[in-house]
Amino acid sequence: MAELYYAFSFIRDSNEKPFTSMLPEALFQVARFILNKLGKKDAPYALSRVYTLFTLAKQGKALGAFKLARYAFDRLQHLKVPLSWTNQIDTDMITIQSKPYVDKEELLPVCFRCGATNPLVNSTTGGDVCVACGHPFVRSWSSFDHLPLVEFELEDGLTDNEAIKLLKTPPPIKRAGAKGSGGGAKRGAEDKWKETDHGAGVQTMSFGGEDNGEEDEDGEDTFSQQLMNFEGGGRYTAMKVSAKLLLAMKHTEIFVNKSPVKGVRAQFYRNMTPDIGISLCTTCRKFFHEEDFEFRILSGMKCLFPCGEPCSAFDWDKITGDEEEA
Repeated sequence: MAELYYAFSFIRDSNEKPFTSMLPEALFQVARFILNKLGKKDAPYALSRVYTLFTLAKQGKALGAFKLARYAFDRLQHLKVPLSWTNQIDTDMITIQSKPYVDKEELLPVCFRCGATNPLVNSTTGGDVCVACGHPFVRSWSSFDHLPLVEFELEDGLTDNEAIKLLKTPPPIKRAGAKGSGGGAKRGAEDKWKETDHGAGVQTMSFGGEDNGEEDEDGEDTFSQQLMNFEGGGRYTAMKVSAKLLLAMKHTEIFVNKSPVKGVRAQFYRNMTPDIGISLCTTCRKFFHEEDFEFRILSGMKCLFPCGEPCSAFDWDKITGDEEEA
């Protein structure tokens, strides 16, 4: 409920105030988030579906989501709108008829777990989730963009603190050429150099294999392979991760979202695109684009929800895994 009211505050300000600090792309994402979250349920008190649909139609038309804008205008025809909006809505409905009945491809959200391209409004299963695998979309709470985060759970028997210790432990070094005698060790070290021919006269040399959070060649599933193990039809089942796979992961790509409530397990997320900087606020437990979060810190802003405390970034150097289990 707090998430919906926080998001709607931007929609309300954009319609009732002469100026807004949010960009059109952000308002578009906010409106999508609210409609997907509401689904077919009644809107809570003071949250206007009319305001949300009007914002979605206006920003969708400006950004090239013409199919979605038509959908929003059609929904508005069945709702009571302010009289001051009727002329603008009628004009927009006429002018949009000259536009193609499609949405810009770059606006369509892609699930970072299964890779499925999703519609802008989830009218199939409902919720702000992937229509194929059901994985919840994780948004930046400044721009409301989708973040490349995938949630995973621990295998049965693994505690949160044990998982944190495994993630902080350096992965084991794989030694090649251990078998044999004499110069076997030397030959093994030499074999770890790998030459790659990229064509056009470009060749590279690499030493050893890249640690991308995958298992070694023992027949076990890798993290990427496990991502594709889902039921389909929007039914969500979180993937399970073993202790061995945790040990092979880079902890810098993992976020541990701990609950302040005793007895509630922490949530583990992996950044599937490490080039995109992401920050987690440990106070309000929300994710942000790294640059937006740093701006909030430097501006002295408080947390999103009225807890009265400043934002605090998740830091692996401050998490030890030695806390007493709840």
